[in-house]
Amino acid sequence: MSDSENYTTDGDESIDFSDTSSCNSCIAMHTERESVCCRDVEQTNFKLDVFNEEGHDIECITDHPGFGTVCLDRYVLETAYYQYRQQYGVPQQEDNEQQRYVAYRQFVRWCWGYLGREVRVVLPSCAVQRIRAQFPSQQCNSCIAMHTERESVCCRDVEQTNFKLDVFNEEGHDIECITDHPGFGTVCLDRYVLETAYYQYRQQYGVPQQEDNEQQRYVAYRQFVRWCWGYLGREVRVVLPSCAVQRIRAQFPSQQYEGFQDL
Repeated sequence: MSDSENYTTDGDESIDFSDTSSCNSCIAMHTERESVCCRDVEQTNFKLDVFNEEGHDIECITDHPGFGTVCLDRYVLETAYYQYRQQYGVPQQEDNEQQRYVAYRQFVRWCWGYLGREVRVVLPSCAVQRIRAQFPSQQCNSCIAMHTERESVCCRDVEQTNFKLDVFNEEGHDIECITDHPGFGTVCLDRYVLETAYYQYRQQYGVPQQEDNEQQRYVAYRQFVRWCWGYLGREVRVVLPSCAVQRIRAQFPSQQYEGFQDL
């Protein structure tokens, strides 16, 4: 079960909303749809206003004392898990994955009350990041810090690449990084595959001819997106895991690189 069980994600373009975040704790997520501030969500904003009317002065829902108790306390989450398991048949999971799974649901229950089993809402990014920090996922050990926080993403924290790893491992394998998947090398690093893919992109989108390694990286990034995300749309961009970016750069090096850029 992925971390995104209680909030939805799709191929929306990533944005930087650091200047518009009211609580000063929300950061840009992988997609525009997930880049939501707690002050812009009616239910969480209401909780903050009610608490502040009692004489307090906080701006972020993660600073509310109820957040820590309801969503971060292991004993509370353990108790809530058995309730969800009895009610919905939630399967046993790895410790931190299970804690995140329950924490997201606890947050929804705390702020929205009862939604219904098939109803999902987008959670404020501050709450998602705070829960992830408290109960981190297993890292691939190949991802490194990039020039910006936004680009410093692990393949285990991206739903699409994490899913690819899980499917492959369910077949009897045991890898932790998407760059160790045999499909990565074939799809994203093989020069003959990239050459063939380039002509497809050039025919379809009018991609200009570039210097050899620059062109290889250009196509490799797009191959990676097509392999993991499928079809996003021409104007949609996503942040790639740093391990994949670094592996492609190592295979097709350059004197300088451009990081992730919005359109």
